[in-house]
Parts: sequence; C-alpha cells; structure tokens
Amino acid sequence: MGAQWLSEDGLPTIGPPWSELVAYDLNEGTIEWRVPVGNIPSLAAKGITNTGSYRPRTGPVVTAGGLIFLASGGDRTLRVYDKDNGRVLWEKPLEANPDGIPAVFERRGRQYVVFYAAGDEGGGSRTPAMFRPGKPEAQGYYAFALP
Repeated sequence: MGAQWLSEDGLPTIGPPWSELVAYDLNEGTIEWRVPVGNIPSLAAKGITNTGSYRPRTGPVVTAGGLIFLASGGDRTLRVYDKDNGRVLWEKPLEANPDGIPAVFERRGRQYVVFYAAGDEGGGSRTPAMFRPGKPEAQGYYAFALP
C-alpha cells in the first residue's frame, strides 16, 4: 500500500474521516448519503468520534430487507445501517477483530449473517493509537439471525 504518513501520536497526518460508507444514485451520478465507518479508539476516548477506522479490512453486505452489515476492525464493532439513509440502526461491540466480507444466507425461511473475526493483537500498520486489539480466545465465526 506504499508509504504511510503518520504523526508523532501514531495517527494519519490527513484529517478524518478515514473510512466511509457511501451510497450513490447511479442513475443521477450523485451521492445520496455518506457516513463514517467506525472510530479510532484513542480519539473516541477523548470524545472525538465519527473519525472512521483507519485502513479497514472489512466490507459491507446488504440483506434482502435492506440492512447493511459492516464491521469495523479498528474499534471492533459490528454496525447495521439503514440502506435508505445510512443511519446506524444497531451496533454490537466484539471481542475479536472483524475481517473480510460477511456472508448472508437463508435457511428454513430465516436469514442469517455470518463473518469471521480474528483474535490478533494488531501489528503491521495498525498502531495502538488507531487499533483496539482483539482477544485470541474470541477468534472465530460470528453468526446473527435476523428477525
């Protein structure tokens, strides 16, 4: 990914938000809405929120009912967004770091969302200032049944 420019406190030198979920109207070529995805834990502790996660390692998935599931590894939180306006409808803190794109499937008339979360302690470009380490014992697959 090339060189990274980080400040003395381990944060990117460019301003936030560092990651966003953006909805486009492809017929009009316009942005319908955009929201930051996640927070930087060290900044959230100081009351600075809506920064977005730095270098997220996840992707969104949309359910048949119009819910967008997207997890943020920086703050280890799964969020569910309304596809019409980007509003967070539900969020769940996790003990491990979400990784990859969730899978959606249906069984016996009920829809499920499943994703993997790693129990790593960070490393690489993820400095303690922008990353909340997961617990190794929490590593595994997480499944949620939709009502």
